[in-house]
Amino acid sequence: MGESTASCILRDPDLYLGGDIPASSKEFINGKKLGAVLNCTPEVKNYFIGDDVEYSRVSVGDSRDDDDMEKMNEILKFAAEWIHLQRDVGGHNVYVHCNQGINRSASCVAAYLIRYKGMTYKD
Repeated sequence: MGESTASCILRDPDLYLGGDIPASSKEFINGKKLGAVLNCTPEVKNYFIGDDVEYSRVSVGDSRDDDDMEKMNEILKFAAEWIHLQRDVGGHNVYVHCNQGINRSASCVAAYLIRYKGMTYKD
């Protein structure tokens, strides 16, 4: 299992980043009033489908081989747009996770912050 904590990146509505353990916790989902979860793994279950939580999966492995890197580049635009639609347009609190919350999911959140919030990679 991955990281057991999640960090709040932005407020109102909230954007959280973390690992797979919070994603499996009904207490976490309800306590953070999450309306959307972006799962950045090919294997972690979307635990609460049908419980008023919108899910999307960007299925990419956690390696640096050419296939995974090419796939990751392709999904960053989709992930950023999905987060934008859920958070900025839909007003949902959003959780973005992979196994550990430090590589794939962090890249997706960074893509969103750069594309929709005007940040740079240095921010």
